[in-house]
Parts: sequence; structure tokens; C-alpha cells
Amino acid sequence: YAPCISYEVGVDQLHINELDQAFDSFAHALANHSFNMALIRVDPLFDSVRHDPRYAAILTRMHQ
Repeated sequence: YAPCISYEVGVDQLHINELDQAFDSFAHALANHSFNMALIRVDPLFDSVRHDPRYAAILTRMHQ
């Protein structure tokens, strides 16, 4: 997937609670420098996974 599409696929997967696949998609989007990844810090959609260690790991990777 293109970076922006990877993010959108991840959002769709998050909506249907496919968390493993969603985090894989977000990791792909981040690795490919999707500007949409900046949204994960403020989008309320991510409220349900903010406690997930994979969410924290993505934030950490964003700041490296």
C-alpha cells in the first residue's frame, strides 16, 4: 500500500477491532513516512488503544 492508504487501512481495521492488523498497517505507514501518522496523537479514534504498548511504540518510533 501507499503510505496514506496504509494509514486509512489501519483506521478501517481499528474500527472493526482488528488490532494486530491495524498496528501492522500503522507501522507500514510510519515506515513509509505517511504524514497522516501525525493524527494518531489527537484523533479520538485512538483513545481505545492508547493503553496498548504498540501505540506507545509507534509514538516512540515517530520521535526517532
